Amino acid sequence: MRPYTRGRELVLALQPSSRGLAYVLFEGSLSPVAWEIKDIRGPRRLSEAFQAAVDLIARYEPDVLVIEDKLASPLEQLRTRKRFQRMIGKYAEGRALDVYAYSRADVRACFADAGAITRREIAQVIGAQIHALRRVPPRRSWWKAEPRRLFLFDAAALAMTYFSRDAGFRPPL
Repeated sequence: MRPYTRGRELVLALQPSSRGLAYVLFEGSLSPVAWEIKDIRGPRRLSEAFQAAVDLIARYEPDVLVIEDKLASPLEQLRTRKRFQRMIGKYAEGRALDVYAYSRADVRACFADAGAITRREIAQVIGAQIHALRRVPPRRSWWKAEPRRLFLFDAAALAMTYFSRDAGFRPPL
């Protein structure tokens, strides 16, 4: 029997970053059951992030995997994230796992009705609706790096975009 499930669809959303891998496992549109940010640094960051994703898939056995679509982006600096997307896509295909990839534009469109456009505004909408994720990172100063925790909200936003596109769910206003 799969851990953390009561007969509902498990959706695992992954968000790789330059600092590691964030994930959120949802059992329903507003029901996260597991979340974490894994720090991964160094020259083997891609392979370690991929292995962490494989371990998460093996541990939770999700029905659906949701990732951010980076393949359509022309930006060269996203080369590592594009490779990660291709690698995890092929792995999930081999396990007969449904994979959905949504662009930042898709996520913004999902949260547009709530008036959220920026990553921080989207995080605030998520924090207001999901009690477990209510601690939204503080607004960053221009000289500081983005808060690590924001990547967790990016993963949650991907999952909520999946629910809105494929299950008729819309984030509440």
